[in-house]
Amino acid sequence: MKSRLIALLLSLTLCISLSVPALAMCKDERSSSYTDGLISFDSDVEIEEALVRVAQEKINRIAADVGETPPVITKVRYISDFAENDYTLFECEPSGYLIYNNAAGTFVESSAISQSPYIECEGDLYYAGVLNYYYQDADKDYVHTETGYTIDASAEVRAACKQMQQELLSASRPVKNSDFETMNSLTASSGTRFVSNYGYIRNLQTEAEMGYAEDGDDGMCGWIASGIAILYLQCNSGARVIPSNYVSSNYKFKGDGFTWLLRGYGVNSDTFGSDLASAIIGYATDRSLPLTATHTFVTSADHFITYIDKDLPVVAGGALWDCRSSSSYATVNHYIVIYGYNSSENEFVCHYGWPGKSCIYVNRDLRTNIWGDYVIAELEY
Repeated sequence: MKSRLIALLLSLTLCISLSVPALAMCKDERSSSYTDGLISFDSDVEIEEALVRVAQEKINRIAADVGETPPVITKVRYISDFAENDYTLFECEPSGYLIYNNAAGTFVESSAISQSPYIECEGDLYYAGVLNYYYQDADKDYVHTETGYTIDASAEVRAACKQMQQELLSASRPVKNSDFETMNSLTASSGTRFVSNYGYIRNLQTEAEMGYAEDGDDGMCGWIASGIAILYLQCNSGARVIPSNYVSSNYKFKGDGFTWLLRGYGVNSDTFGSDLASAIIGYATDRSLPLTATHTFVTSADHFITYIDKDLPVVAGGALWDCRSSSSYATVNHYIVIYGYNSSENEFVCHYGWPGKSCIYVNRDLRTNIWGDYVIAELEY
């Protein structure tokens, strides 16, 4: 009987260990324990486990959206912005990550296929909105995790973080102590709506595939994003609007040739929505192509949903922090491609125009001025 009991206990232990993924908890140097600094709840460990479960269920849903095997959360890290607002970073294997704003009780950025922007970074980590990921190195410099450029934590930077936090708080109900219903509601989803055959955008992963190009300090992101949108129109419709020598047989760019071709129709060295639309029209007119474009400024991102429902990806841009700036606070226009949305979770699905950033779920309330300027390219019949 004793041996049977031991065998039963061992079996139960094995089952439990197989059903719960191992979780590497990263201790924040500012905290005295693993739970301090995450979210201040009555029962730290219990709520922390609930949050991890919610995050895992969310990444499972995102993976299902895009037809991928769900990644597994393997690491939880504590990060902040430059105004000392706390975030939680969940890193997954073999890829994937989620960034969660603790006070607002909402996920601000997630992906099931992209690597965490902090994957190889040690020390204090900082998040400052879309495409702004930093760590503090041994020299106390704030270094961008992808570009290597540094910024100062100036008063302007701190003010921008405070504004972003207020936008998130004003749109979200903070998670309360022991509020499991609120925690669990974060996993609810009625599904994500993509443009048809969205894989034509999502599968553009490498620099060559997306037509990535650089021109010193002059922005190329708008031309890259516009090229992605035009390539999608061609692949989804069968209409030939891009010369065949620029596109591979698997519906991807062969390099940056088309990006530079489109750029040649631009007027300004910097990227503006009006210039992008004008260049697309000029390119189409010059080659007698059934292609046109419009440019609009909006104050509400609801307009984007209308276009996505029509299978038209949105080239959206606005002022972001310039992660190339080496000193004080500066902004730069950056354009991304929005090609999906989830209304129940208040998210857009975006291609950031950077390698490995082709399928990022972004909270709509994380505005940072990115939703104000947009271009729509569409076919003329």
